[in-house]
Amino acid sequence: MQTQSRHSTVWARQVARALSKHLDRFDCDFNWALAHEDNLSKTPTRAWPSNPWLVFQVDEGPASGIHIHVLNRAGCVTPEPLVTLKFKAPLQEAKSCVGLVSSFLENLDPRLLPSA
Repeated sequence: MQTQSRHSTVWARQVARALSKHLDRFDCDFNWALAHEDNLSKTPTRAWPSNPWLVFQVDEGPASGIHIHVLNRAGCVTPEPLVTLKFKAPLQEAKSCVGLVSSFLENLDPRLLPSA
């Protein structure tokens, strides 16, 4: 398995795949929401920033489940969407999984991800 070279592009879908594997180990029930792009599509369209300033937006609607929007605020007037997850449980039940998303992404070294 090859990892990223120092200057190669890391795509949001690579981060999404790594995050999926991480959350699967903890039995977090979620889907990728199709806001802005299909995170796991065949053709990557959104690059992961090299020095992101991550912002997490949590939306809980009247229906069951919550959306976690991972946004990049670095160098942006308006935060740029990176990936969006939908947890099937309400926030009270999914809060441990939300913490796992945050800690995983804040400690992520994209250079260690498998290349696309």
